[in-house]
Amino acid sequence: MTALAVCPTCSGRQMPNHPAGGFAFEHTNECTLRRHEDARAVSDADLARHFVAARRPMTQSERTLAAALNLDVTADTLVIVTWAGVVRRVLDPLPGTTPTPTAPPASPALAAATTQEPR
Repeated sequence: MTALAVCPTCSGRQMPNHPAGGFAFEHTNECTLRRHEDARAVSDADLARHFVAARRPMTQSERTLAAALNLDVTADTLVIVTWAGVVRRVLDPLPGTTPTPTAPPASPALAAATTQEPR
C-alpha cells in the first residue's frame, strides 16, 4: 500500500478519493495552508460558476502541497478549475505530460488576481 502524502504544515493526511481532487487534505483547524486553501476554494468556486472551466496560475500553497505530493511542477504549471457541486482542481500540464490545448486560456487579469495568497 502506498503511503498517503501529508500536509507539511499540520501533518494532515491527503484524501486521494475526495471529489475535489488530489489536493484535498485533512488539515487541522489551525493550519495556515488550510486557511489559504479555503479562501482559494471560495474564489475558485466563484470563478468556476461563471465558466465551464477556468485555468489560472498555481498559488504558493498549491505549490507547497504539490511538493508534498512529490509532483514536479514548473513555473508554467497552471490549475484547471471546474465546478460540479464541488470545486475540483487539476494541474495543467500534469507532471510528465504536455499542456491541454483545449483548456481555456489564462487571461492576464485573471492571472494577476489569482496569484496572490489570501491573507
